[in-house]
Amino acid sequence: MYDAYAQNDVASKLPLEVSALASSNNKNILYVGSKAGHLLTCFPQTEGKRGFEFQICKSFEKKAITDLQVIESQELILCLTDSQLNVHSIDDQFSLIYSLNKYKPISTFASHVQQENNLLLVTIACKRRLYVFKWLINEFDEVPISFNPLYLSDNPHLITWCGDSSLVFAVKNDYFYVQIFKDENETETDELGKIRILFNADSRPPDSPLVVDVLDKKVLGLCRDNFIMFINYTGEISREVQSVRFSEPPLALIYDPPYFVGILQKNIIEIRSLTNSILIQKVQLKSQQKFTHLCQVTRGTVFAASPTNIWELSSKPLLKSNIEFLEKNKNFDLAIELAQLCDDLDPNYLVLIKRKAAANLFSQKRFPECFNIHLELKTDVLLVLHFFPHIIPEKYLAKLSLYKNEELDSFENPADFAENEKKQAILALTDYLSAMRTEYARIISLHYKDRKENRKENLLQTQELKRLESILELIDTALLKCYLQSKPMLVSSLLRLPDNSCIIGEAEQALRDKKKYPEMFILYERKKMHRKALDLLKTEARNEDSELFGPERTVQYLQTLGPDNLPLIFEYSQWVLAENFEMGVQIFATNDVEQVKKWDREKVLSFLAKECVAAIIPYLEHLIYEWHEKRPKFHEALLEQYIAKVTVLMKDYIHALSDNENMIKGGAEEGELGIYRRKLMKFLEFSNEYNPQKILYLLNNNILEERAIVYGRLKMHEEALAIYTSVLLDYKAAERHCNKYYDPKDPINSQVFLTLFKAYTNPIDPSKAEIQTHLAKTPKPNVNEALRILRCHAARINTIEAIPLIPLDTPLNMVWNALEAVLEATKNKASSLTMHLALSKLALEKCQTHLKKLQSAKIVIDYTVECSMCKKKIANSAFVRDSNGSIVHFFCYNKAKQSSESSS
Repeated sequence: MYDAYAQNDVASKLPLEVSALASSNNKNILYVGSKAGHLLTCFPQTEGKRGFEFQICKSFEKKAITDLQVIESQELILCLTDSQLNVHSIDDQFSLIYSLNKYKPISTFASHVQQENNLLLVTIACKRRLYVFKWLINEFDEVPISFNPLYLSDNPHLITWCGDSSLVFAVKNDYFYVQIFKDENETETDELGKIRILFNADSRPPDSPLVVDVLDKKVLGLCRDNFIMFINYTGEISREVQSVRFSEPPLALIYDPPYFVGILQKNIIEIRSLTNSILIQKVQLKSQQKFTHLCQVTRGTVFAASPTNIWELSSKPLLKSNIEFLEKNKNFDLAIELAQLCDDLDPNYLVLIKRKAAANLFSQKRFPECFNIHLELKTDVLLVLHFFPHIIPEKYLAKLSLYKNEELDSFENPADFAENEKKQAILALTDYLSAMRTEYARIISLHYKDRKENRKENLLQTQELKRLESILELIDTALLKCYLQSKPMLVSSLLRLPDNSCIIGEAEQALRDKKKYPEMFILYERKKMHRKALDLLKTEARNEDSELFGPERTVQYLQTLGPDNLPLIFEYSQWVLAENFEMGVQIFATNDVEQVKKWDREKVLSFLAKECVAAIIPYLEHLIYEWHEKRPKFHEALLEQYIAKVTVLMKDYIHALSDNENMIKGGAEEGELGIYRRKLMKFLEFSNEYNPQKILYLLNNNILEERAIVYGRLKMHEEALAIYTSVLLDYKAAERHCNKYYDPKDPINSQVFLTLFKAYTNPIDPSKAEIQTHLAKTPKPNVNEALRILRCHAARINTIEAIPLIPLDTPLNMVWNALEAVLEATKNKASSLTMHLALSKLALEKCQTHLKKLQSAKIVIDYTVECSMCKKKIANSAFVRDSNGSIVHFFCYNKAKQSSESSS
């Protein structure tokens, strides 16, 4: 115990009987209501004099004052007198502004000012009902509230507002709670107006309940016997604030932070702390009269009143000595609360007390509370980490010598902690470091954002920026070590932060000790330490128990690297290509990562040619078919690879043929040969970007279908058709060739069907197509196919040249159908020409008629006619008349025409 308050006799033997007390905190005034209706004003003397001055207003009320409440924000005094609520102005005369006459008799009332809009709300109790009013333009306006039940069992003897939206009131010995307004963040609720009982006041005398609003904790204290029970503003028992126990049931009660002050029997005032309900002091007031009223004027100043006496209890004169006493006795919570009340206390002393409080909490294993204090004080992170020396990075250990030993003493880690207690400490430290990281990272981020946007609002000095970045480095490194011990699942999240500032060497060692190789990879990746990342992936790819097992992660990582890292990509793709060819190809050929498309394709092709020739074909296929590469060098490179592959496979295929076995159609072979020949033929048809002459040189005499396709590209149709008709005997392929290349406007391609007709009537020597003679039989005329072509494509063949080529010994009945087709085609062509001629004549006549009409039109040019472009007179200048009738200088017309042509 200690003396929290000093006592001072303010007034004795007053000429009035005290019935109510109220105060104005801002003006430091005590208002005393009397049973005679007088209002006594009590305030400290000015000019540094001790004692109090008094003023009395005898015209305040005519009847006894039951209750007083001061509304400082509106400069009003609410007075309950003669069961009626009156509103007075706080001025020299305390003039009456308004009387609430609508409801009488009023047994009690409560007032509340909403901070957000300064709206005064008042609740009254009248005839077992509650009514709510709001103060608008010097009068009360009733707020309709549907209370349930509407009528109470008796008149309430006490009402208190519970926050902005609820009420607590007492009927006899029962406390009740009701919510009357919806909270800001609350959705629709059915609880509005619904009255519910909280609990009974037990053995307290009837009609003497006590309620105290503890504003700094946002709870209400309800007196139950000799205990103060606390509820939050939602009407639930508070778990944060524990009950306060008095020696006996108090008769009056107030809260003067951090104390509860209560009047007990025999004029004893008992002071207890809110925290832990510690008995602080007992004050015996020497008076024959019974003290029944308490009132707080300012924080640290309480007035107690009996019918004719007033006493002051003040904690301010004793603050410093009490703070020192509490500090020495390690009652740091109370010491801190008192220190915050002391205006002339050295701020450094308050910091010292808080640090000692934190150290005390740490020794008591109340780690979260300890670190919350340091979070509030923004204590140097390095000092806080002194609790855990093994977490401090090596480069920062030397900096501890910059602190005084007295400072470090408050951050010593007791050695007797059990393992689970150490884990709890690390968990609390983790939360502290996370909060500190958020704060420092935000400041640094705002600096760089403003610098980028050329603003100065959040810019930091270079030295300050370096200091903050150094602290962030320390925090991130320590936080990583904490996560590894307490929350390993969060390690990767920390390392992925874009502003992660871990010390690389410390982070590497910590991760390696815990075998956190995936997280180590993230560290290397984020710090762009590509070689270390790739070395780690290569090592772990062969470890079946590792999360990084296999080449997939290496492939994914290599794909994310930019063109500047191509040498590194080539170096580390070698082992992937060697161990998993398909995955290796995916490094260079994928649609999933845009970065890969930016790599130098010529360098990639050169690398694959040296290290993995087998990967060239799939790479080039992806390049051309997926990425639509148009450069001829890549198309020709793919054809070279196809031809080289087919050539090798073809030798084995021919060697495997028996003497009486014929070669089958190209692309129909089994195995790889068939696959690659189909790919080769498809690409020869598909691509337009290669040089056919160059490719023809690469094709040997055994690859016939492919040579035919290239001959077609070169418009060497005679050679191509010789292959189809004289060697392969593939007449459908020959006809498809002609259909593909026929173009009536091209002098060579327009004769392709005639060339085919000649190939059937006068077979071409295969040697003309550079075909080995042992692969080709001696060709014979094929009149049937010739006549079929003539019959089916008569309109595309020059029949004057074709018909004489038919052998003379061909029977007429064979030729007849072909001749009919020729005649029909000739007839159709003649009809078409006749129709075209008629339409041309009609169009010509129409144009001539229109020309004559235009030529016959009269154009009058006088001195008033202006050029529609330059607005100058036409006069004798050459001009142009537009179709819309406007006249333009010939020069202006040509100039505008040239301008429009150049812009287009």
